[in-house]
Amino acid sequence: MMAIFDGHVHLSDEKPEEYVEALLRAMDRNGVGRAIVFGVQGDPEAPDSLASSAHKRWPDRFTPFTCELDTEHPQMAEWLDERLSEGDWRGLGEIFVTTNDPVMTYQTSDGETGEFRYPVPANGPLDPHFGEVFEVCAKHGIPALVHCDDEEVMETLVSRHPATTIIWGHADWYINSVRRLLGGYPNLICDIGTGLHFAALDHAEKNLVEDWLAVWVPLLEEFAGRISFGSDLFEWRHLEPDENADCAYSLLERVTSQLSAEAKEAWLWGTLQKALGEY
Repeated sequence: MMAIFDGHVHLSDEKPEEYVEALLRAMDRNGVGRAIVFGVQGDPEAPDSLASSAHKRWPDRFTPFTCELDTEHPQMAEWLDERLSEGDWRGLGEIFVTTNDPVMTYQTSDGETGEFRYPVPANGPLDPHFGEVFEVCAKHGIPALVHCDDEEVMETLVSRHPATTIIWGHADWYINSVRRLLGGYPNLICDIGTGLHFAALDHAEKNLVEDWLAVWVPLLEEFAGRISFGSDLFEWRHLEPDENADCAYSLLERVTSQLSAEAKEAWLWGTLQKALGEY
């Protein structure tokens, strides 16, 4: 199987060293050669240091993005500019721009329950002050991976910042806009893969797998080089990435068996490598 470059992996903050080692085992089992990793924006227990540490230990396997962006900081653009001038950061993200579910509950491995409130911009995602962040990314030549549940906001972002490569995280769910936005904005990359993963699980949306294939296989061919793979692996405060990782990665063959060699290579590796300026 062709090597896979996973562009969307969160690191667990409960036992980070053990989690990364378990993640590596899952990657090795499934032919995943490399992953873009980050913590969780707005969660002090999942800081940038998780991604930085993983990269330092395995520089060829983990590519670190910084996500410690405080959207209420009066000098957040200046802070990000300084941040990107030091260390090995290759991108910004995942940054929460808008979300339909402002609060997420989670459970730790010892059974405790907590809540996480997504740190969306307090003054709105289209506030010019927040927009300066994307100009900083353009200055440093790095991509910005965003979580955006509002398709109109997403279009405004990519149109206002044409010099910034913006990756629309888990874009599977916005098929009504994807073709139009990819056709109109060359700075946009769509990160897909989670829709296939969740649709295949044993719940009410399981029947969406075939619909997912019918929609995305033609788009992967039409926009080869503009769509990247992202599993969105995320086991918040748990040391069990293996099961979800194996599920996400094993489903890829159902898609790639229907793709041309060019589209397959672009989705599984080449799009991200190009976004990072590696060719």
